[in-house]
Amino acid sequence: MYARSFIGYYILMLHLADVIQPKPEEHVEAVFRRHRLTLFPSLCLAGVLIAVPFFWLFALTRSGPIGVIAFALLLAAGLVIGLRSLLLWDANALIVTKERLIRVSQRGMWHRTVQEVALHSVHELACESKGMFETIFHVGTLRVRAGGSAGELVVERIAAPEQARVLVERLRASSSSQASPSSSGVRSEVHTLVDRASLSTLETVKALLEKQGS
Repeated sequence: MYARSFIGYYILMLHLADVIQPKPEEHVEAVFRRHRLTLFPSLCLAGVLIAVPFFWLFALTRSGPIGVIAFALLLAAGLVIGLRSLLLWDANALIVTKERLIRVSQRGMWHRTVQEVALHSVHELACESKGMFETIFHVGTLRVRAGGSAGELVVERIAAPEQARVLVERLRASSSSQASPSSSGVRSEVHTLVDRASLSTLETVKALLEKQGS
């Protein structure tokens, strides 16, 4: 899923403007989530809980109020489990912009953790797939190691981990190439100032440096 900017970018439960503060001219390159197949167990359970009451509809309704209550409870449990699974799947995401990585972890409806790593601080990227299931369906774990206090960012059971790694690597290289001209520009300005300086000025600076060093 791609978008041009943060403006009007909604993802079911996850509204990016509520999670992170967008920087000027910052664009979302991609949003990665857990593979959809990881929803299969919880959605199957929700489907069973929703379908079973209808198979036993007549038996439950003949049981009087107790049967009606059991029907309603089973149906409500199936709906709650299904909706909760979908919302949590949607809210857990890795957001990739041109400047940073944002890992949003939603544990329960009221517990959200947001981790942020600047692209220029990333120094190691790795992805791994274990077992036949993850290998066949391209599911895996993406690990991002960064310098400073950021530490390691881990995204498990992500869909297309290799694609995510390649994208982050490309954006990191682009970020580094944009940063390098500024340093070269500073060096060129220093050289220009040295060329324009008079010989007496240079000798004075040299004498001051030698005096300071001694």
